[in-house]
Amino acid sequence: KDLIKRYGEGSYAVITGASDGIGKAFCFALARRGFNIVLVARNQAKTEQVEKEIRQKYSSVRTKIVIADFAQSNQESFFKQIMEQVRGLDVSMLINNVGVGHGHYLVKLPEEQLKELINVNCIPQAVLSRHFAEKFIERKSRSCIIAISSFTASFPMPVLQTYGATKSFNDYFSRSISLEYPEIDILSVRPGYVDTTINKNVRQKILLIDTEKCVEA
Repeated sequence: KDLIKRYGEGSYAVITGASDGIGKAFCFALARRGFNIVLVARNQAKTEQVEKEIRQKYSSVRTKIVIADFAQSNQESFFKQIMEQVRGLDVSMLINNVGVGHGHYLVKLPEEQLKELINVNCIPQAVLSRHFAEKFIERKSRSCIIAISSFTASFPMPVLQTYGATKSFNDYFSRSISLEYPEIDILSVRPGYVDTTINKNVRQKILLIDTEKCVEA
């Protein structure tokens, strides 16, 4: 499909976790297709560097940075501040990519990391999808929500019990809202090992694909 025609000339893609990994690859893949890009991430310097690279490669693409630390997503007004910064933009795509990947046996997994897994991997997807779906159903063109789940959502796995559960949430949530809103294109992506910081300890590098291949697929 010609995505820019499907979702609207001049529209924006909002990408969470945009400063690195799969999120960064989505920025370039969608900029190449003519979308303007909203980069949502926590690291100002890294995000500005990605924005600079996008502008250098695709000079006609407009960009906007929203700084947000999703580990704080349970705080009051957290999402209100994000939505205020994209007010007035014709957003047609939401890429729910942000995530963390802590893994250990449950009793050895620090409580702080348990909470971070849920705060980063689950809450943003639910709340941002709710806010943008409300806007998407009013657009004349179609809109799209893509959720980055994981193959770990497919079956129980030791050491990744909480991470896999959060990714199961991503997948189940996406499938459910796709039934509620058939007028919105909703896709749950469950990749295997992608060459990102989450998978930095994978010893068999032959199992890895790069972020660009993941996003193109």
